[in-house]
Amino acid sequence: MAPATTAAANAAAGRADVVFALGTRLQDFITGSWTVFSPETRFVSLDTARFDAVKHRALAVVGYVREGLADIDAGLGAWRANPNWLAQGQADMANWDALIDELQAPDNAFVPSYAQVVGVVNRAADAKDMVLASAGGIVGELTKGWRVTDTYGFDCEMGSSTMGYEIAGGWGAAMAREDGDVFVILGDGSYMDDEFRHLFECPDRPRGRETISTRTKRSVRGISSPVSSAIIMSEGC
Repeated sequence: MAPATTAAANAAAGRADVVFALGTRLQDFITGSWTVFSPETRFVSLDTARFDAVKHRALAVVGYVREGLADIDAGLGAWRANPNWLAQGQADMANWDALIDELQAPDNAFVPSYAQVVGVVNRAADAKDMVLASAGGIVGELTKGWRVTDTYGFDCEMGSSTMGYEIAGGWGAAMAREDGDVFVILGDGSYMDDEFRHLFECPDRPRGRETISTRTKRSVRGISSPVSSAIIMSEGC
């Protein structure tokens, strides 16, 4: 929702009268500081933490999401939402996809945009590959423009001073996955932090795994376009 998603999702949120919140803290990245939803929208929040489940006057359901959804599904029985909801959502998403295609298309600019870098990496990735990023403008570009084609193909951390997470997180993901490559994109939030450079030099980093890293950074005036972008094959990372 909000700044961390597509216009299609925000449009659906604005029309909703009831929203199921699954395992979310409902912080500002998700709610757009409560500008996304109608004031009359009611929330049903399913979370293992009661502290988060009761936020914003939600009807709290405390428990594991998988188990809770099974119970809710059984309780709903044969009820289905109006099919017009699905049709409208599909139309909105088609418009969004067309916009992303336009923004990611190559042009003659000397410096590619964030959107173009995301598009190039996305097209190079296979269905079993994964992208992982943290901190900075690249997170917003990924959540808006990356097209996931399989399960566990997307990991973005943001909003909690997570500069450098993508380094250790990329190693861990590569070690845990049996199939596919891990694309780690270093955004301006981590690039401006010298700490992440030392991680690449760490002699104790995991061996025998490979990640594919793309580095992007903004100009000093904060314009959202990478000053440099390079794809680095990091053996042993």
